[in-house]
Amino acid sequence: MKNIFVLMFSRWNLSIPFLGKIINNGICVMNQVYSLITGKSIMASKMKTQAKTYKFGRWRVPKGYTNTEIILKKAKGYLLKKENTSHKKIVYQLHGGGYVETFKDTYNEMALRYSKSYDNADVFSLNYRTAPDHLYPSALEDALDGYEWLLKNGYSAKDIVVCGDSAGGGLALALTLYLRDHEKQLPKLLILSSPWADFLASGESYSTKIKKDAFFGSASTKRAPKYPVPIIYAGDYDLTLPYISPAYGDYRGMPPMLIQTGSDELLLSDSVAIVRKAKEAGVEVRFIKYWGMYHTFYIITPYIKEGCDAWNEIKRFIKMHE
Repeated sequence: MKNIFVLMFSRWNLSIPFLGKIINNGICVMNQVYSLITGKSIMASKMKTQAKTYKFGRWRVPKGYTNTEIILKKAKGYLLKKENTSHKKIVYQLHGGGYVETFKDTYNEMALRYSKSYDNADVFSLNYRTAPDHLYPSALEDALDGYEWLLKNGYSAKDIVVCGDSAGGGLALALTLYLRDHEKQLPKLLILSSPWADFLASGESYSTKIKKDAFFGSASTKRAPKYPVPIIYAGDYDLTLPYISPAYGDYRGMPPMLIQTGSDELLLSDSVAIVRKAKEAGVEVRFIKYWGMYHTFYIITPYIKEGCDAWNEIKRFIKMHE
């Protein structure tokens, strides 16, 4: 199966229509077989133990860029800068992984894409503490620390675009809700990929998409776990706390946001809930649902047609607010 998976990703033409759906179906089949044998999804099984520490310096920085490790109070960040630029535009990237997976080189590659989407902006990628060793509010504390570092080091809130995928998308929302609640300066925009925003898993898609989701789904609705995405990070806290589950937050005064998600994913309802609440609060929000797509598809497979379309939308959305 591993060899088949690799071949699917090594096709020379990654822009043909429906390739994303083919990839989705292939991963989904493997996941369903795994869930029939183990009773858990592949991703849920991976998210039970503490992730390995990320080793800075092994990623090869492209020519014309610098990447600097920044030591925060209890976390680390990586500041990617294009050489010979003098502006102070910056993307603040919060990675996904269910608050269990740590930073990966994939997010260095995404940092490059975010930079190019925002006029060669600097990109500060946070490597926050993760569960099970570090439960709520550790990730939020680290996100706040990183944001404050940006403000103390010459960046203005009006130039900060916060981007996050999955748990990182939820963390981006939690961070901004916290800043708003405590009358702090808010970022310019939020760019979110399939944000995980409801730890209660209360939305309709948690049941209607259980057999379609390629990463957190199950072959049988009867055998599906109550929480398909492990909620380790929440510890003993109330799962409806908005800083844990932003779907239960108040969105008045929030900055404009772009949310992109797949039609076949379990977490679709999370995005729908955020969009509804934002619109009810008068917040500008653009929501795009991609047919046949899977969780964080433009992070995992940015080169397929749908991935390219999503990155183009990011660039357009930022440009609209320049």
